[in-house]
Amino acid sequence: MNVFFKGCQRAAIGVLLVLSGQSVAQSEPAEVTISALGALNLRYAEVSLASDFAGQPLLAQASAYTGSARPVGRMIESAEMTWLAQPGSVVEAGQPVMQLAGSEVHHFLTEYDARKSYFQLVKKRYDDNQQLFKQKAIGASAWQEISLAYQAAMLEFEHLDHFYERISQVSADHSSIILTAPIAGLVLSADASEPVLFSILDQAQLRLTGTLVEQSFQPSAIRFENCQLAIERFEAVSEGFSRRWWTAPVASESACQLNWQQQLNVTPVYAQAVYRVPTSAIVRHHSQQHLWLKSVNSLRLVPVSILGKDAGAFWVQSEALAPADQVLIQSVSAVYGHYLGLGGE
Repeated sequence: MNVFFKGCQRAAIGVLLVLSGQSVAQSEPAEVTISALGALNLRYAEVSLASDFAGQPLLAQASAYTGSARPVGRMIESAEMTWLAQPGSVVEAGQPVMQLAGSEVHHFLTEYDARKSYFQLVKKRYDDNQQLFKQKAIGASAWQEISLAYQAAMLEFEHLDHFYERISQVSADHSSIILTAPIAGLVLSADASEPVLFSILDQAQLRLTGTLVEQSFQPSAIRFENCQLAIERFEAVSEGFSRRWWTAPVASESACQLNWQQQLNVTPVYAQAVYRVPTSAIVRHHSQQHLWLKSVNSLRLVPVSILGKDAGAFWVQSEALAPADQVLIQSVSAVYGHYLGLGGE
């Protein structure tokens, strides 16, 4: 029995020694001397440092923040609408945009005149009695009734009057009107279900927007053709596994020219200090990407984090790299095999 336990003890000690040896080997720096690589054809490339890098193309669209356009309300239902300035076109403040025609137009104008006359009457009564109330010639209850009637009439009239301000022309038979733009900008159409006829977007509000898959680092700008726009905002609420981004106004950069709802591919720009290394330099070691860094007499295996890909190269970060470092780009797998004791190519 004692012999059996002693045998088990020796086996356990042997396993521990083997595991300990493997652990030490893994913790030791992965390095090989260049002279030990014999006739392997070794070629190197110099890494270059960049202050930013470009990511994979994204789909973007010219748009604007919700609520940034000036609406013209749908005060008249079921009227015949004719565009005098096409959606997407640029208009000046006061320029005709739409014509409305039909019996509902006549009904609105009649109601407007009636509301206006009533408001003027109520306002005169309010003005006449305001001084009498200050002189205590009328009671508080009577004044309160007059004030409430005035406020209600004012609200009802102003609701119509705001729309009436957009009317530049009324036909002689009151069957059609022409509506104008409240501000200069882009004409935006509206769905029939919306409570507005159209909106005008100040061109300074035009931006690019798109979505990007959630990741630990975000781009600081986007680029297309000769235009680069800073990313101004990321939406707080995700859209599935993506997050929506918005750029600074397109008008902030003279080189950027876009039409409303124009779709295009843009390149995200990441403001991260990275090194550009050839793709052939990368080797996988202990489930992480590495490369062979050259010193005077040896090659050392150093870990890197790949952040992006360029034509024939990766954008990487590593504390072990410095500008102008030389990295191995040929016989990379053979050197790794030599390091593992598997022999050369």
